[in-house]
Amino acid sequence: MDLRDELSRALKRHEVALAEDRHRVEANDTPDELERFHSAVVAPTLEECGQLAGRSEGEEKRLVEQLRQCHKECLAASYELRNPRKLIFAEEYNKLAEKAKAHEAKCHEVRLALRKYRKGYLPR
Repeated sequence: MDLRDELSRALKRHEVALAEDRHRVEANDTPDELERFHSAVVAPTLEECGQLAGRSEGEEKRLVEQLRQCHKECLAASYELRNPRKLIFAEEYNKLAEKAKAHEAKCHEVRLALRKYRKGYLPR
């Protein structure tokens, strides 16, 4: 379950609790108390949850896009290594092989960063 799902469930629980409080307060004829509670506690909490969700989505999107770009570069380097445009010598082949390995290593690092990021938002 990701952060967005957790936030969604928390907001649903909050809405239910708020509705129960509203009914209780209205039964006691003190609606101003509920409005003060909402503006002092609930509204800032909801705003913070929205900011957290937006930040986490942005970071994940950035990592996913970075992984896509790395993968694309890795495929291009591998294709160039397997299908050179011209006859290449061993030295040039080794350079291309190193380039492909560097792209693979970068992809691996980004993949691990994404996995670590996603794991940080899983319930423990």
